[in-house]
Amino acid sequence: MEGGSSTISLHDGYVIKKIKRKIKTMSIKEQFIVHNTVYKILNSEKYKILYTPKPLELIDDNSYKMEIIIDWNMITCDDYDNNLTKEIKQFYIDMKGYNIFPHDFELFLQPNGKIALIDFDKFGKYYDDTFEIIIFHFNKEKHLKKNLLVAYNLPPGFVL
Repeated sequence: MEGGSSTISLHDGYVIKKIKRKIKTMSIKEQFIVHNTVYKILNSEKYKILYTPKPLELIDDNSYKMEIIIDWNMITCDDYDNNLTKEIKQFYIDMKGYNIFPHDFELFLQPNGKIALIDFDKFGKYYDDTFEIIIFHFNKEKHLKKNLLVAYNLPPGFVL
């Protein structure tokens, strides 16, 4: 499988993500660190729907290994229900604690009803009460708007 900035090669029980674009996206090491952070957050008891496949190992400067997801059935913001929206909102809150702004991730419905969250190459960083997002090209404007709406619908006193 191939995306705009990386390729995913399928193996028995795992995949290897290999970066192919060298500009304007996070390095594979940065993606691996973000992926580990996301895994740590979504692997907690408060998340019943969202999860991310476990990052397994950094292979080299251009690739890393992670658990495979079973189904590549992408869902869009039109498919969000109340519970998923609440978990995405909580995800933004939890990621802010690590100074990471989730951006341009993808969601895939799995056969067990869980939603796999993947794709970490364009996550951004918070600076004070603002955030910076690395955008190379982005054709999922509706998806971004939905995620930002979720992000901005935060509890009173919470500032992005």
